[in-house]
Amino acid sequence: MPFSGLATSKKKLQQDRAEVKAIVRGLERMRRYIAANRAEAESFVKQFLNLNDKEARLSVAQMVKSFRDTGRTTDEAVADFIETTLRSTKQKASSIKPGDIVDWSVTTEVVRELDKEKK
Repeated sequence: MPFSGLATSKKKLQQDRAEVKAIVRGLERMRRYIAANRAEAESFVKQFLNLNDKEARLSVAQMVKSFRDTGRTTDEAVADFIETTLRSTKQKASSIKPGDIVDWSVTTEVVRELDKEKK
C-alpha cells in the first residue's frame, strides 16, 4: 500500500531510469486504483493488517487523503522529513531544501503518460 514514498540515489536514477520509472508507474497505478476502489482497498487492508472494519476504513481514508493527483508530495512534507531526519540523527539544522534532494521528473513523466492512456 503506498503510504510513504520512494527514494533512490542519483546514480540509480541516471543508470537505471527505466527501472525507476517502472516502479513509480506501479505505485501510481496502485494509488489510482485505491482511490477509485476504496471498498476493495478496505477489505484488503482489513485482511492483510488484521484490522477491524473501522480501523480499515480509517486507514484507507487516511491513505486516500494523503494522495495527490500529481503523484507528488508537498515541499512542506519533504521539509518536515528533512527536519525529522536531522533531529533523529542528532545532526544540526541544515540549509537543505526539498529541491536539493527531490527529483520529480520521473513522477511527472509517469503521471502525464498515465493521464494520456486514460483519455
